[in-house]
Amino acid sequence: MDSLLTVLKALVQFPLRHKWKILALPFIALVWALVIFPYGDLRGLASSQVSKLMPGTSLDFQNVSLGFGAPVAIVLEEVEFERPGTPALKADRVSASPAIGALLGGSPGGSVSASGLFEGSLEAALKTSSKEGKDGAPPSIRHDIKGSLSDVQVGALTSSLKRAGLLGLTAKGQLSSDFDLSIDPSFQSNPAGAVSLSGSAIEIPAISIPLPGMGPVQLPSLQFGKLDFKGRLQEGNLNIEDLVLGQSTDALSGRMRGKLGLALRGAGGRVNANVSDVDLNIELSVSDKLMGSFLGQAIDLMISKYKQKAAATASITKYRFRLRLPQIGMNPNFSEASAFD
Repeated sequence: MDSLLTVLKALVQFPLRHKWKILALPFIALVWALVIFPYGDLRGLASSQVSKLMPGTSLDFQNVSLGFGAPVAIVLEEVEFERPGTPALKADRVSASPAIGALLGGSPGGSVSASGLFEGSLEAALKTSSKEGKDGAPPSIRHDIKGSLSDVQVGALTSSLKRAGLLGLTAKGQLSSDFDLSIDPSFQSNPAGAVSLSGSAIEIPAISIPLPGMGPVQLPSLQFGKLDFKGRLQEGNLNIEDLVLGQSTDALSGRMRGKLGLALRGAGGRVNANVSDVDLNIELSVSDKLMGSFLGQAIDLMISKYKQKAAATASITKYRFRLRLPQIGMNPNFSEASAFD
């Protein structure tokens, strides 16, 4: 009888003594399952699902593995993403870490980093929020995206845009950006948030443009030592808080503030931009050398009335004016503008 009681006592005490080990078993099993999961098989599955959800879109990568994140991350290498009408995206390495709360709630969320994206890098965090619709309308979903782009090569970016038929030239330089945006994924409402952009050694090649009745006209190449932009998207407008392009040693440089209407709408799987109600205060500096070109003469023809007085030894011509344009395609309206603070 005593032996039986001893055995029963041991059976009761065993789970109490080892309760933490027992509780850890499911987590150990989950981690082990993640480690031994055949991630290589995901390549074909991911490609087929992306193609199914977005016809005409392709996703490919060479290797997939598990990495450290919050708490885990899926790491893809040699990633290529292509979709008609948009520039092809390629990255050496992409690491995506879903947020635990987002997984439990069934909504997109987490963080992503990419290296080799247009020869630069991306760091971003995504959070999804919803707002109840009015008068029985379905809830509105918005993606809050905050992050930064670093050391993006303008040559790689513009080459991709050119292949997609969105740009007709290939420029050079380097760009970085910080952004904090709230976006409707269907683009039925406009994005909102702040964007800043900085660049250096920007170079735009010489291009030839056709003019009615004149034939092709050659525009000279332009170099801009720097680019600084701060703006905010709000209620369908882009408010340009400050834009500085070029520096005093460049053939063309300038500064701009103001706003323009920027409506972004989704249609047929693409996002269309409509620009209207342009209202900008602009300062321009044009070197004597550039003034002798067609571009310089065209600038002077349009805004010669707004030349600023300069020293007799100055080798540049300065302009300050206000530009208003109700719709793209209409004739712009020029007027006097006050100096920047």
